[in-house]
Amino acid sequence: MKQLIVVSLLTSLGVAGTQPAEATIEQMPPKPETQFALSALPSAMRDQATVYLLDPKKGYQLSRQGTSGVTCLVERTAWEQADFRNDIYVPLCYDAEGSKTFLKGLSAGICKGPRFQSTSR
Repeated sequence: MKQLIVVSLLTSLGVAGTQPAEATIEQMPPKPETQFALSALPSAMRDQATVYLLDPKKGYQLSRQGTSGVTCLVERTAWEQADFRNDIYVPLCYDAEGSKTFLKGLSAGICKGPRFQSTSR
């Protein structure tokens, strides 16, 4: 019964059963994207953080190597999938352990997530 209600709600909202539009993600200018990514941290931690920036054609790429083990990026909601909203931006930072585990999983393709490349800009 709950599934029927959810499907009915999604259909009435125009979410279920629609063909995704040909959506694209614009690349953010590097400086504002970096500042937005770092805004997820207290100001005292920003200078030592690693930053990844999204190139929609290549995935996330290393922009700045930090020294603290903390990694920051701007999450773009499910950008690598065909059915996504391209208007949601979320600044995220991972501590040293999260950077070692979660981001490593993303770069290895373990999680459904963006690719990470270590080429500096």
